[in-house]
Amino acid sequence: MGRNTLARASRRRLLQLGQPGVERVLGLLRGERRAAVMQVGAPSLKDLAPGMVRRA
Repeated sequence: MGRNTLARASRRRLLQLGQPGVERVLGLLRGERRAAVMQVGAPSLKDLAPGMVRRA
């Protein structure tokens, strides 16, 4: 399954979920981002510095 296929499936599912579902997914993504930023030692996204991140 290619990236475009997955993206289409995700968009289709979000359309099925409607606004409440999209808001829930966005909330989950915000939580994941916040957790990742805090795990590298930054209190917020704006405090994230290049030295805190390394390339995979």
